[in-house]
Amino acid sequence: MPADLKAQISIADNKVISVKNINYHQSGFAISADADMHKSGRVKTVNINQITGDKTSAKAKISISDSDNPNLKIDVSGSSYNLIELFDKTDQTVNKNVVVAQDNEDDGLENIYNTEVFVNVNSLWTNNTTPIQNFAGSVQLKKGVGIDEVHMVGNYGIDKSIKVKLDYNPITLGEHYLSIDSNNAGSTLKVLRLYENMVGGTMKIEARRGKDKKFVGHAIVRDFSIQNAPVMTKLLTVASFTGMIDLLKGDGLTFTHFNAPFEYNRKILLLKKAKAEGNVLGITADGTFNRAITAINLSGVIAPAYSVNRFLGKIPLVGNMLAGKDGTIFAATYDIKGDTEEPDIDINSLSMLSPNSLKEWYFENFGDEQ
Repeated sequence: MPADLKAQISIADNKVISVKNINYHQSGFAISADADMHKSGRVKTVNINQITGDKTSAKAKISISDSDNPNLKIDVSGSSYNLIELFDKTDQTVNKNVVVAQDNEDDGLENIYNTEVFVNVNSLWTNNTTPIQNFAGSVQLKKGVGIDEVHMVGNYGIDKSIKVKLDYNPITLGEHYLSIDSNNAGSTLKVLRLYENMVGGTMKIEARRGKDKKFVGHAIVRDFSIQNAPVMTKLLTVASFTGMIDLLKGDGLTFTHFNAPFEYNRKILLLKKAKAEGNVLGITADGTFNRAITAINLSGVIAPAYSVNRFLGKIPLVGNMLAGKDGTIFAATYDIKGDTEEPDIDINSLSMLSPNSLKEWYFENFGDEQ
């Protein structure tokens, strides 16, 4: 896009020795800076005195060692910094013509110079609605590895007790450990650009990344609600749970527990026996979400009036005869396949009318043949 750039360049012995009063301006964005050089003519430091733009008011310093294979250090500080465009570009790398992404997200960083990044800002934006306040973070990039270490901490709004903490550490050669803790799971998932429709909740995610670059871990969320979730809305519509749709569009469907063992590799998230439980609804899920093509392929069981359902399953004799393995009596099986914007959803209405024990026997013996 159209832009203006002005600078004062000092040259001695046919080498640039400094670049002062750098002023760059385009619509809605501006930078003022100065740069100094090593005797070799390579850039030594760049002092960015001011970065201004949408949701951005900050400064930065970049230091570069004098080498063909330099080390970089980047310090960013200020009142606000906007990373929305960076995340948008990452999200826009969707390719509808591939089945599985050939590379992991950070494979392109393996050839980067050794780099340390430090960020301290009052507000860090990764999405348009929920910033992290009082953000402090560091990232170490290692040549041949990519992202080698990450530490982040911050909170939401004026209440500093509502926080998020993320750590990603090397543990052995080629292996890393990821830990995410938050007492506002919904805001944290928005900030990480993972899910938009959760509200509140406490969250703990732990995962190990092996030499094969696959994450294997477990996610636990407690006491949260889901609001205005398109896929969930369509699932409840197909299942004719109309009362729950009203809740979903209002204050949200509340859940007390969510547990999800998972694997993640090459932009494919694999859920294994994930389960969410609440007084109104219980749901299980097995399958995949493919970020490379924004496709979902999940199947599981959905049980209405979950607390009452499980109570009936505990009644002596009757519960033993009718209840399934998950403790509920009435449940429907579902399949969700296709693009996340408009997936195909199938509900097995017969299973809704049958005791879970009979349903499980049916599917164990006959599979999907109906």
